[in-house]
This record gives sequence, C-alpha cells and structure tokens, in this order.
Amino acid sequence: MSIIIKYKNLSGEQITRQQAQNIKDYYFKEEYDGNLDLRKRISYDQGEIFHVIHYLKNDEDLNNAIIYSSNQYGGGGFYFNKQIINGYTSWDIESYENMTKVDKAKKICDATGRTIAYQKIDIHTNEIINTKKYFYLDGLGSFFSEAPPIPDNGRFDFSYDEPDLEPGEIFVVINLMLYMDVGGGGFNIGAEENIFFESPELASVFTWEDHPYYHSASPLIPNITIV
Repeated sequence: MSIIIKYKNLSGEQITRQQAQNIKDYYFKEEYDGNLDLRKRISYDQGEIFHVIHYLKNDEDLNNAIIYSSNQYGGGGFYFNKQIINGYTSWDIESYENMTKVDKAKKICDATGRTIAYQKIDIHTNEIINTKKYFYLDGLGSFFSEAPPIPDNGRFDFSYDEPDLEPGEIFVVINLMLYMDVGGGGFNIGAEENIFFESPELASVFTWEDHPYYHSASPLIPNITIV
C-alpha cells in the first residue's frame, strides 16, 4: 500500500521535509493512503515525537492499533468509528498512555474538515463532561474587514455544560478584534443577556435566530447542511 507523506507547520501550511527538520519548535508529519485519506499524524517538538494520532478505517481493530502504538510510541490518540451523517463527519476518539485510556471524546467535522463540535466524555461513566461548538464566518462584513486579524479570526467558540455556567447558559469566545479585548475573552449567553442581540455589528455577520444549532449542546450532529 502506497503512503503519501506531507509535512506541515504549526499554521497548517505544507512545507518540505528539509524545512520541517529546520524548525526549532512544532511541526507535523502526516501519512495518507493511496485514497488520500489521512491515516496518521505525528507531532514533533524540537525534532522529537511528542504525540501521535491514528485514523482508523471502520474495518480495522482498535485494540490492535492500541497495542501497536503503545509499543512504537508509548501510546497515542485514535480516531475510529467514522460516520458520514447529513454531510458531516463524526469520529469517536480515545487517547492512551501506553495501554491506559486517559481521554474519550466525539468530534464532528464539516465537509472542509473544520471542527464544528467536540464533546468530551467521561472514560468511566460515558457521561458527557462538556461540549464545544464552533462557527466560522465566511465573510467578515464591512465593520470587521478593516480590523487587524487575530488568531482564529472569524471563529466563534461556544461552550456548554461548563461547571461555572448556570443551567441553559452558554459561553462564547468571539475571535474578532474589539470583542476579544472588550469582553476579556468571552461572553455569557442566557435569558437576560445575549451579545448577538446587544451588538449591531455582530448581528450584521451572525443572526442568532438563524443558527439554532448553537442554541444548545444538542444535537451534536447538525440535522441541516448549513449551520
């Protein structure tokens, strides 16, 4: 089976092997099969492997993959049980240190591979710990297009079921200049306050009523093609 290898920097830009080896901090080595499906992602820090993620086909055995990665890398992360639902890709995720499970989650990606939901799950009880959902602006609009960009510019990060939130409350981080600074990192959304109603500038690029997927943690997989 042919393997295609790609190297990427921390920004996700493809680089050469030589460029990767000259990087002093983080870079990634990705392995793809002949169908261009991602099979393995190795993270390097100062030239040393510090994390490995395996992407399993549905006919591959998870236990065998865990044993292999434990022997080769001392553990790793595993994406498995891949499903395509309503145009979105769902993955089950487990992470191991050697043979010991340390994390469990579910991840939903859109057609472009962007993460739109991530749900952390208790490894002992399988109960949901917390849920995060992500919205990506396709255009910044006239008000924000002139502002200096910041990391993850145009992405809104919604958090649910956090211990410091009241029942039904949502916490949102708005990755746009002005709102990151003024809000100190984020805003609570609840019965008495909603930044998307209070800010005409935000309402011009994100109308709260048009995006019910973000009103609660459920459903995790959207039942519509555009969220």
